[in-house]
This record gives sequence, C-alpha cells and structure tokens, in this order.
Amino acid sequence: MLYDDQEKNVHKQGRILITVFCCVAVAEWLDVTFYYTQFPLSTYISLLCILVGIFFMIRLVRQQEYELIDYRNLLLSLIAWNILAIGRGVISASSYWDWKFLLFTNMPTLLVPLSALLGSNIHSIGRLLRFIFPFYFILAFLTLLPIGVHLIAYLWTPLYFLILCLPYMTRKQKIMVLILIAVVFAAYFEGRSSTIRICVALVIAFSYRFIINYTRFFFALHKVLFVLPIVFFILGVTGSFNIFNMQSYIDREVVVEGVAGATENMLADTRTFLYQETLTSMNKHNSFLFGEGGCGKYESLAFKNDLFGAYRYASEVGVLNTLLYSGIIGVLLYALVFYKASRLAICQSNNVLTKLIGLFVIFRWDYFFVEEFTKFNTNFFFLWLMIGMCLSPTFRNMSDEEIENLIVNGEYESENN
Repeated sequence: MLYDDQEKNVHKQGRILITVFCCVAVAEWLDVTFYYTQFPLSTYISLLCILVGIFFMIRLVRQQEYELIDYRNLLLSLIAWNILAIGRGVISASSYWDWKFLLFTNMPTLLVPLSALLGSNIHSIGRLLRFIFPFYFILAFLTLLPIGVHLIAYLWTPLYFLILCLPYMTRKQKIMVLILIAVVFAAYFEGRSSTIRICVALVIAFSYRFIINYTRFFFALHKVLFVLPIVFFILGVTGSFNIFNMQSYIDREVVVEGVAGATENMLADTRTFLYQETLTSMNKHNSFLFGEGGCGKYESLAFKNDLFGAYRYASEVGVLNTLLYSGIIGVLLYALVFYKASRLAICQSNNVLTKLIGLFVIFRWDYFFVEEFTKFNTNFFFLWLMIGMCLSPTFRNMSDEEIENLIVNGEYESENN
C-alpha cells in the first residue's frame, strides 16, 4: 500500500511538471505568434497560462525534498532577491505599460529560477522527456506550420538538452534528433542564437569520449569560460577591445538570406549599442547596485517610438536585463549559481551526461553576455531545470546505465531501490 501511494505521488508530480512546461510553452506560443495571428484574446490567455504555470511550479517545489539540492541557500537567496525586485516593481509601477511588463514578462521571468529546485526529481524529469520527445516537437511543428515554421527555433529549445543526451540514445532516437536539427537549420538558419546553441551542444555531445579521458583539461576550461565574459566586458568598457565588432578582426562578411528574402550579415555588431545605452542610462539614474526593480527600463534613442518614447523595458542581452532589474547584486548571485552548478557537474559527477550539461551551462553563462532573452519561455525554463540537475546530488550520483535508462525509456530506477 505504501509503495502504491509513493508510485501515485511520483506519477502526480510528473503530470504537474508536464503541466508547468505546457503552460510555459503555450504562453510562449502566443507571444511569438501574436504578430502573425493577431489573436485578440492572446494577452488574457497568456496571462492565465503564466499564473497557472507559476502556481503549479510553486506547488511542485513545495512537494519536493529540495533540501537535497546543493547550494540550496544560494539558490534561495537569488530567488528572494528576485522577489524583492518584483516587489520594488510593484511599488514603482506608475503606468499601464509598467504594470503589463511587470506582470506579463518580468514577474514570471524572475520566478523561473524556482524550476532549479525541481532538478532532484528524476522521475518527473523522465516523464517530461517522454512527453517532449517526440510528442511536443510534433505538436509545436504542426501548430506553427500554417503560421511560420521558422518560429520553431523559439519553441524547440528543449532540443539543446536532447542533443547533449545523444551519446545515450538509441540509433532511432539519434536519427530523430538529427532530423529535428536539420529542420531548425532549414527553417531558420539565420537565427544566430539558436544556430550557435545547437552547434555548441553538438560539439559538447561529440566530445563525450574526450571528456572521459581528459577531465583535468575540462576542469581548467571551466574556469576559463567563467572568467572570459568578465574579461571581455572590462576590455569593452575600457575601449581596449570590442569582441562584438567582429568586422574589425574578421576581414569578411557572412551573408545569409532570411525567411522574407532579405539578406543579413551574420557578423554584424548588434550588441555594442545595447551595452552603451543600458549602462549610460543606469549610470544616469545611479541604479547599478540594486537595479531599478521589476518594471525597470532604460533610455534608448535607437528604439525610440510613439508608444514608449525614449525608453525600453528590456534588451536582447540577459546580463543587461538582470543588471537593469536587480543590479550588480543580482548579477553576482546569478554568476555564483552558474559557477557552482557547472563546477559541481563537471568535477563531482558519476556520469558523463552531467558533465556535458555542466559544460553547456557554463557556455550559457558566456552567452548570457551576448543574448539569452530573460523571458518566461521554454528556453529559460529548461536552462534553470538543467542548473537544478547540476545541483542535484541524486542526478550527479546516477550511473551511466541509469542515465541511459532515463533517456531511452524515460524511467529512473535507483540502484538503492
């Protein structure tokens, strides 16, 4: 009877996690398709999905034995600081758009790190994987087919995790993943961020054997990758070297044709002015330390329009958004979580998949300075779920045989059971 109750609870938690993911996916679907469908009720349905998703995420977190997560207090400190930023946003909000960006975008985004507390629930993660692969991918493709198939680059972001799982998959599963990759490339190759993330995930996955034999190298590489964006940031701010101005050190153009037939230079600098505007605006308002709260915005002449004037509520760069909303303290907390999670995964894991995830997480820290939209979407949700896996002793202590069973069958049977 006790075993049956435990089994029912496991299935229930799996269904809740799938429900949370579906709420995130539907809200994102409505967001990315709004300009194509102009669905009048999308705003209200999206808000409902966000609230339901947050409700079930909190409910699932309360059911978890998340004390098993390493560096739990650090993670809770980040979540608490984000909640404080939301509270400051509630106090400072003074217009319709302040409230809309706070409730629809920044509040749910700042709560997404809660999903890291779910990283120790291996059974639920296994059931989520079985739902996503292939059912969710097929469903997302079919719903986007009549609207704009290039939008799959936004909704297929769990693909990054599946790529890391390639060494453990069956031949059939590997073929399916490679087909998904080919579809993304064919549909939206000029989407630089999705292309870069997929390519990096592939490089990491194909380094499987190399990682097993040269672990010391990856210990050192981890430290380099963590420090690298900070060094480039300092060099850029001081005017010594701007890594985003690639045309200054790459004497060529990489031009691709977009979906609408327009051409785009893949090496074009689309980031420097975002840093300049955000940092200049925050310096003007003396808001570097604590940020400007959950409805913070920066002065932007590049995006000046009749609706928002010379202000913008977010940019395309994750670290700038974090700095804008929660200040240097928020960025430091994010940095510590990324560092500790990836370090544990690479240095203290019993299976290779966790090491692969750790390398991908530290790469995402680097990419946090390049793009990483901070939004309530599948990309950000899965990133924090992977961070939770890295922090989970249960996941790190799994054997490669247990990992293979989880990936192939979506099941987890502990050797202790």
